Amino acid sequence: MSLLLSACGTKAPVVTMPSGNEKSLFPFFGTGQFGYIDSTGTVIVKPKYERAFPFSEGLGRVFNNGKWGFIDAIGKPVIPIKYDDAKDFTEGLAPVMVAEEWRYIDRTGKTIYKLGDDDYETAIEDMSEPRKGRKKKKSLRSYSEGLSPVKEGEKWGFRDMAGKVVIAPQYEWISTFSEGLAAVKIDGRCTYIDKTGKYAIAERYNSTDQFSDGLGRVLLSDKPTMQYAFIDKTGKQVFAVPEYDDVTAFSESLCRVKRNGKWGFIDKTGSLAIPLQYDWSLDFREGLAAVRVENAWGYIDKSGKLVIEPKYRIAEHFKGGAARVTMAEGATYIDRTGKLLVEPSRSL
Repeated sequence: MSLLLSACGTKAPVVTMPSGNEKSLFPFFGTGQFGYIDSTGTVIVKPKYERAFPFSEGLGRVFNNGKWGFIDAIGKPVIPIKYDDAKDFTEGLAPVMVAEEWRYIDRTGKTIYKLGDDDYETAIEDMSEPRKGRKKKKSLRSYSEGLSPVKEGEKWGFRDMAGKVVIAPQYEWISTFSEGLAAVKIDGRCTYIDKTGKYAIAERYNSTDQFSDGLGRVLLSDKPTMQYAFIDKTGKQVFAVPEYDDVTAFSESLCRVKRNGKWGFIDKTGSLAIPLQYDWSLDFREGLAAVRVENAWGYIDKSGKLVIEPKYRIAEHFKGGAARVTMAEGATYIDRTGKLLVEPSRSL
């Protein structure tokens, strides 16, 4: 699929979007270098890179001799290994650095637009609204639904995939777009806008989260206790969840909630679907969620059944049929049964 974009009267670049059916490959370390395996543990690309990252949109980011590039699912270098730095592809674009200048390229390696010095400083600044105890981090902003955050001074807006600012920076905080809406903060209060910059919901809230599964998580009040609720895209309250200390966005029809230090999951009616019994948890991905029991991580399914026993120091989301986990011996990838796909390595 291709997306036609216009910018400032110039000829519109055509960005080839991923199909969504791209193959996922995962890096492994062997003979002192990195190669790639698939979700069955079969070696697809033999070790020959100094560094390698999981595939994103069908392309793998690799490093050799001080330079970065991208390979395809059969190991062919489709974008030359020539960049001083590079980040993963999202929605058909990836940021790369050439001679200390960042630019966005498409899947053919063609430059779509460049970031100036000021642009880059704002592009790497974390836009997430900090919570108590959360440390800020820096990273290049990714595209979501064709738009990417941009900052001018202390205000945030959005640019399109041609680099043109299409929603003027005017917000104190923004999320990326999800299901056609973005959460924004203006004058100390939060709400939602659509892709034209028009307010989609009139009500203002203490805080908001991205829409997912058709619902947006809002904070109605934080005094004397946290009062959360979920709304639909018209702003109508679907249900309230006043009894929890923390509530996240929905993922695969379940939402993480916390009370008295323990995490569980509610369904889309607000009912507790999986009991509050975990010390920590991640969202569901591909039908499984990582949960921490005491000091070990394992995985549950949507019924709450423990399908992979807690035995990992760190566990990440499943993606493409595999998940990265860390054991005492090092990091590795597992399949949905918990089978090791490759021997653990401290270099992975």
